[in-house]
Amino acid sequence: MELYDKRIGIIGLGKSGHGLVTYLSNKASRVIAFDSKTESRENYKICDYPNVEFNFGSNPSGDEEVDMVILSPGISLDHGFVNKFIQRGIEVIGEVELAFRLAQGSFVGITGTNGKTTTTALTGQIFKDAGIDARIVGNIGKPIITEVENSDSATVFVTELSSFQLETIKEFNCSAGVIINITPDHLDRHKTLENYARIKTNIFKNQTPDDFAIINLDDKLSSDLTKDLASKKIYVSVYQTPDAKTAERAIFIKDGKIIYRNKLTSTEIIKLEEIFIKGRHNYENVLCATGLALSFGIEISSIAKTLKEFKGVEHRLEFVKEIKGVSYINDSKGTNPDASIKALEAIEGDIILIAGGYDKKSDFKEFVKAFENRVKLAIILGETKEILKSEFEASGFTNYKTAQDMEDAVKKANAFAEKGDTVLLSPACASWDMYTSFEQRGDHFKALVNKLV
Repeated sequence: MELYDKRIGIIGLGKSGHGLVTYLSNKASRVIAFDSKTESRENYKICDYPNVEFNFGSNPSGDEEVDMVILSPGISLDHGFVNKFIQRGIEVIGEVELAFRLAQGSFVGITGTNGKTTTTALTGQIFKDAGIDARIVGNIGKPIITEVENSDSATVFVTELSSFQLETIKEFNCSAGVIINITPDHLDRHKTLENYARIKTNIFKNQTPDDFAIINLDDKLSSDLTKDLASKKIYVSVYQTPDAKTAERAIFIKDGKIIYRNKLTSTEIIKLEEIFIKGRHNYENVLCATGLALSFGIEISSIAKTLKEFKGVEHRLEFVKEIKGVSYINDSKGTNPDASIKALEAIEGDIILIAGGYDKKSDFKEFVKAFENRVKLAIILGETKEILKSEFEASGFTNYKTAQDMEDAVKKANAFAEKGDTVLLSPACASWDMYTSFEQRGDHFKALVNKLV
């Protein structure tokens, strides 16, 4: 892709925007960059980018003279200025699409409502342990564009993809891809579950018969939407043995073991007790990562070795500390009700839950139902505090307290907890009402716990 004669607009100067500005500043003839937040200026030393015109504290009008516009994942396609660019015939894409067009090597694509980060980190580690030049990129925190310059034909980009990123792809193709699961999320932006699910299936949009799709049979919505794919399929299931006639390639659990069946040949990959990360939700992630690895021809023995050693990711059911017999667990990555339900199900014993945050228009009914025989006390905070309170009262759940902020929540949890309890931060909400990211929220929780005596 030739850039030297292009005038490129960048909208949004967060992580992906920073990577784009750095990459494009000396490659395009002109770069014009916008960010609605004036404080974003603090992240840029303007003199380092002589070919970039920065506009902090404003959005474009849509009339700017550019050949291409690259949107941050956080910018909705519904914005008037975006529509104006499109109506003028100017191509609007995202960082993922641009990086794909520029990169050498191949792509592994991982999406889903829950489990993306763990599956991406695990898949990337399996590839690295097998001696493959794997780059763990995308929504996991490192923009793809930052790894393009030093990639070659042997590079594999193991890419976590959010619905926001998949919304703007056109040519992007992954040699192997997976939708781990689909449950309601980001409905404040995508409006309906059907639209959200349709966007998720973009991960398979450009696959060919030479590519692989990993299909989770336990997730009916995503498996139903992927029946007519052109790519080869590997079916995975935690709860059932896929039918050999309709699912020739399958990975499943049987008799406490993970089994890979290829046509009529079945091979044991690993015993469940040997996998370091535990819980049914993690077994789903393990099966998906294993399917992606097998599609690239990685040896089963190598996959099993990584599964025995991989210890999970930060902010997802992360053990912080034990104080006087009380365990403190950071699950700040639980940014929707389904993710937090999985966290509740993974913990044995009584739970003091800290929940609440930014309102993504989620339905909390099933989340509150999951409290039964698990949650001893819920401490709620943030923008959804009153919404959760109403849901508690409607369901008859009375064991809750409100908190002004995270410090107040941790103090109240610590005062109430008894030996054998678990204090779990799993908000079931995004962090944007009080924090810039779920990572910042999780780090604050950990810092507060570590101050406790």
